[in-house]
Amino acid sequence: MKKKFDIAVIGSGPGGIAAALRAASLGRKVAVIEKGELGGVCLNTGCIPTKTLIASVSLLSTVKKAADLGISLKEPKIEWDKVLERKNRVISKLRKGIELSFRRSGIEVINGTGAVKGPGAVSTGSDEISCKKIIIATGSEKQLMPGFKNALTSDEVLEIKEIPSSMAIIGGGAVGIEFASIFAALGTNVTVYEMMPSILPGTDTDISLELTRSLEKSGISVLAGAAADPEKIRSDVVLTTGRRFKKIRVDRSMETEEKGIYAVGDVTGIANYAHTATMQGITAADNACGIKREMDYTAVPSCVFTDPEVASVGMTQQAAEEAEIDFAASKFHFAALGRSSCSGDLRGFVKLIAEKNTGTVIGCHIIGQHASDMIQEAVTAVRHKMTAADLANTIHAHPTLPEGVWEAARAL
Repeated sequence: MKKKFDIAVIGSGPGGIAAALRAASLGRKVAVIEKGELGGVCLNTGCIPTKTLIASVSLLSTVKKAADLGISLKEPKIEWDKVLERKNRVISKLRKGIELSFRRSGIEVINGTGAVKGPGAVSTGSDEISCKKIIIATGSEKQLMPGFKNALTSDEVLEIKEIPSSMAIIGGGAVGIEFASIFAALGTNVTVYEMMPSILPGTDTDISLELTRSLEKSGISVLAGAAADPEKIRSDVVLTTGRRFKKIRVDRSMETEEKGIYAVGDVTGIANYAHTATMQGITAADNACGIKREMDYTAVPSCVFTDPEVASVGMTQQAAEEAEIDFAASKFHFAALGRSSCSGDLRGFVKLIAEKNTGTVIGCHIIGQHASDMIQEAVTAVRHKMTAADLANTIHAHPTLPEGVWEAARAL
């Protein structure tokens, strides 16, 4: 069947959703082609399901510490099957929300694998689509590491029926470390193997070291700078965390080398986060609809939902040193905050980096409770070239955790 649209979006992850809704809001007739479930990896096997598991184990950890806050409770018990049921309910609810948004926006969803045949032509097998513009948002896919037999990927581990007594995680990036935190809190004996010198490669060294200490204190064995030998691992479960994707070259308008065809999200290989994909999707849709817009990657936040959380934006100290920037760095520990003492969680710190001559904030790195919520102030500061003085001279509510950013700014 032949169908005509203004814009065809291939893939319905965060980038595809944002692109489709934006184009539809600008009055375009839009089709979304999806071979699986709406929502892509982020909703179905990535960000959302892992965060629902984290919510459950975080509450479990909090209940176990109730006595420290003067509350007497019986020993908590995890009911894993109910945790998984809740995860699936959350996914289903959000997926229905996407369906409703598409329906209200007049977006047609076509089930099938989209194949670009050329400018303005997409095939799904059963349908031939003619369109003015194409936006590719096909994301990434799981990848098993060679040599590991019967290993699970991050997709399969989300459906594991029983909590394993031991788990080896191959890869100390964000995905691996989040799963390490989840299963360690459930009582699993977890070992993380990371080939690079430290976990969360690319993260500020002070943050990585602090997280390593915290993870090891919780019982996780972190083996950084070590390649895992498949023949020597004796864990009940082996989890590999690699992903693969095509790297389609795009310009700042998200247009590919083929005019009229755009690409967004993981498939571009640029700052592979759901929030980046969302902004890329909006940017691509605007340009596809004749509105000039360019991506700005100056301030892309990174959040890792471990226990404690890690969040960063801008340059690390190591990157600033390599770029030979004359900078100053300050660090403020949450242990000195009243709010941290009230909550009973004294872990972590805020590290702020600024140019010496101008005072312009060029990086912020946080480890501690609610780091993912706190980072946005620093994202705005980096994005708009605010100075440490701008932050220090802004009144921060007391007693709150963002006072940590304020104190670090005052120190600069």
